Formats: sequence, C-alpha cells, structure tokens
Amino acid sequence: MNGPYRGAAGAGLIPAQQTSDDARLDRAMGLAPVRGPSRALPPEIFPVGPYWRAEESNFGKSVDITLDSQATLVQLPSFTSRQTPTVSVIVGYTIPTDTSANTVAFPVARVTAGAGGVSIQFDMDVPIGGACFNIPASTIEIAVFHPTMPVDVTLGVPGAPIIRAHAFLGVTGSMSRPGTSNPARRTIFVTSLAANGGTAFVPIPRLATSFQVGVRGTPSASLLANLQISQSASPTNNVPVNQNFGINAPNAVAGAIPLASGAQSLVITNNDPNSAQSPTIIFYLSI
Repeated sequence: MNGPYRGAAGAGLIPAQQTSDDARLDRAMGLAPVRGPSRALPPEIFPVGPYWRAEESNFGKSVDITLDSQATLVQLPSFTSRQTPTVSVIVGYTIPTDTSANTVAFPVARVTAGAGGVSIQFDMDVPIGGACFNIPASTIEIAVFHPTMPVDVTLGVPGAPIIRAHAFLGVTGSMSRPGTSNPARRTIFVTSLAANGGTAFVPIPRLATSFQVGVRGTPSASLLANLQISQSASPTNNVPVNQNFGINAPNAVAGAIPLASGAQSLVITNNDPNSAQSPTIIFYLSI
C-alpha cells in the first residue's frame, strides 16, 4: 500500500522505509523523518554535482584585476565523501572598454583540484574568449593572475592596467573535447638566446603532453631550423630523453611535438651563428 506504512491485510502495519527526498522534506518542515522497520533513519542520498550546498560555496565570479595582482574566483570545498562530480570549468577575461585600446594582457589561471584526499595544481593560459573544460574533482579553486610581461613579448605595447577576469562552474558540463580541440594551454615566453649556443631551460608544466615552438620578432624557416630542443629528465641539467633538431611548421597543430615519458624540462639551444632568438613555447595540456 502507499503511504508511510505497509503490511498484509489483517496484519499489523509497520512503518515503511522513507525515501531520502521525503526525509529532507520532513526536515525542512520541522518534522522528524519516518523510521523504517529496523527503526533506522532513511539513508541520506545527495545528488551528484557541486551544487547541493551551493549557498555555502563560492562557485564563480567576475572581478577587476590590476597588473601584477591575483584574485581567487572559484572556491568549491568538498562536504562529503559521496561527492565525486566531474566539474565543468569556464575561465576567461576581457579588457574593460574604459581603458586604452592599445593594451595587451597575458593572464594565467592557477587551478587546484582534488578528489579522495589527493589534489593537483596546474597553470594554464586564460584566453580572452574564455576556455571551458571538464575535470573530475570534488574540490576546486581557480585563481587568475594578471602579470606584467617583458617588452620583448609585448613589442612595446603597454600592459592593460585592468582586466575583467571571470571564472565559474558549469551546470551540465562543458563543450570541450579531448585532442586538438582541448583549449588548455600554457605559453612560455623564453628570454632572448644569444647566437651560436645560447641556451635556456624551460620547466615542463604539469599535465603537458606536447608542445610547439615559434620565435618572436621576425621569424623565418632558417631561424627556426637552428633551434635545437632536448627533452631532459632533469629540471636543471641536460639529460636528454628525446631530441629535436630544428622545428618544422611550428604554428600548425599537426606540428605539435609529443613529450617523452620522464621529461621534466626542455633545453633550448640557439645554433644560429649570427642571430639571437626569442622562442615561444606553447604547451598543450591534457585535462
């Protein structure tokens, strides 16, 4: 029979086990939940996802960030071990219209995500149009930093004094897909390398799986061909696990170079006998 009691005709009726939704409704009305046959309270079952206690979470905002400052835009704590959602993250920025149009910005997002007591932290570029991706996590924090970039990166254009950064969690999942459409990248601007052997170490960002190389200024195929890349098993010494001599089609997605297992840094050497080089490394992250 329906209702809070059950039993065969003529038999003594016993309380039925109440559903979790009905128990929460009873509590909301100030009533005690109905106990089942064993006198146990109904199980607490929460919907999967980050929003069942959203009123206690900071799950998104949009704020102005000045040069060389940082703001935390999302903080989602975990409340129970039952929460193991895949969180949809959207992060981006705009340059306010009340600032000079002749400004540039290269903001970076620091994402900290965790599940089951284990967390990972990684940095990624913040595109002006916004990036969206899914990440399995029950806790997440997103902060955006707005740095001043070197003159050789901005080519003399001043940095935007203020950006309007936004980050929030999606409700039904993002539109990102794995592979070449993955929007998560981390761009590293390497200082100028002297001609005939100038070398720089570039740490490989967390979650990076491949990279591309270009040069700032006036690049040409001959200049790129004189860059030697070693993937090193050490962050500070050249212990090659893979080497590339010269870079082909650096701006094509198909030209991305896979990172070897165990590589911790890139060692970039400029073998051009006459010209200094300013490489740009774009790492592709797998989230």
